[in-house]
Amino acid sequence: MPNLAQQPGVRTTQQLTMTPELRQSVRLLQMSGPELLQEVERQLESNPLLERQEAEPLVPAQPAGDADARKTAHEPIVPDTLFQHLLQQLRLLGLADAEFAIGCALIGALDERGYLCEAPEALAPVCRDLLGAAVPPDWPQPRQVLAVLRQIQQFDPAGVAARDLVECLQLQLEALPAATPWRLQAHAWLASMRSGQGLQALPTPALPPGMQGIGILLRQLDPAPGARFADASAGSSSAADLPDVIASRHHGGWQVTPNPILQPTLRIDAGYAGLIRTVADAAARTYLSSRLREARWLLRGLQNRQATLARVVHSILALQDDFFRHGAQAMKPLVLADVADDTGLHVSTVSRAIAGKFLLVPGSGLHALQYFFSSGVPGRHGERCSSTAIQARIRRLVASESACAPLSDSRLAQLLNADGIQVARRTLAKYREDAGIPSSRARKARPG
Repeated sequence: MPNLAQQPGVRTTQQLTMTPELRQSVRLLQMSGPELLQEVERQLESNPLLERQEAEPLVPAQPAGDADARKTAHEPIVPDTLFQHLLQQLRLLGLADAEFAIGCALIGALDERGYLCEAPEALAPVCRDLLGAAVPPDWPQPRQVLAVLRQIQQFDPAGVAARDLVECLQLQLEALPAATPWRLQAHAWLASMRSGQGLQALPTPALPPGMQGIGILLRQLDPAPGARFADASAGSSSAADLPDVIASRHHGGWQVTPNPILQPTLRIDAGYAGLIRTVADAAARTYLSSRLREARWLLRGLQNRQATLARVVHSILALQDDFFRHGAQAMKPLVLADVADDTGLHVSTVSRAIAGKFLLVPGSGLHALQYFFSSGVPGRHGERCSSTAIQARIRRLVASESACAPLSDSRLAQLLNADGIQVARRTLAKYREDAGIPSSRARKARPG
């Protein structure tokens, strides 16, 4: 028999056959969080062999006599409102009953902007009602409420649970990397501006000469961090409201925890599965066998999705560790192939794993996984600098420029080149525009 591989014009190819189970696994991996929830509900409705397995509550059990408190604490939620988004983070703190009740009362008292408009003493009756237990009439003390409030003020979005605009902006400044230019000066300037009712709007650059960087930094902050959730509840909800994973530093490394809201726990109904061996009707037996096979595919697909996403996130956290230590200016260039090499996964698998997925890192905020991937430009010693880091450096230079003589694109390019980043003027102009920074002509202070 002739060897076809050696004949001219004849090629042998090797193809991966996509089995129904593999197609199911690939489809689940590329789904966003909300899409996954919809798919699980559809499967539960259409497959009688699937049932939801109730998970253990993530918060301490409330007293049996208070139905409202139990409903608030154990009820499964999808965080498409500010209250639900913050309650999800409150659960992760593992507070005792009393502190958890205070936290619920505080979150419930926030307005649509994310501000706390109630005085601590005014929340005491709400806290007692939520706890549903015999407590002293003077509980909680204002200091106890303030202690829980300080923890909530560290939640995402930065600036939430502030009591006025000054505190909202100061909380956002505190969440920025320590090396952020003008951060400390802006914080001190806001403190000096606190008088009477405080600031009513974002300050304009009516600042002393040489301090215009404070105004530029403050205008990048959000005066109403809760407003985007109000928009979402009105019908413009996005996948960004649902972090797929939450990461925190642990013993010098990273601990990655799946968002429990997006990790539905399903199981096969033992009663229906047992019918397969006993049902006499052949058609019914075939139907049940088919549904059992599909249920097993779904359960394995969900496990594979969770494991693959965890591998990819661990890799991103390790490769971009400097970003979480020093901020955007330390972001490294990263492409899909880098994570594929690090994890042993195929590039297409990495692409599906990051599509529409979000990572929540306390102290850093909520980030789309795609945010950590960017191209770069050559550096002086052969290394590459990411576009995100370049934009951060441009912001830093602009923040420290003179309002009367702002830096031109050519001058910015010269300064970056002197810092070892090889970038042309036109390329720099594109980075500046992508960062939302006006031209030097638009940034120049007008006389009077």
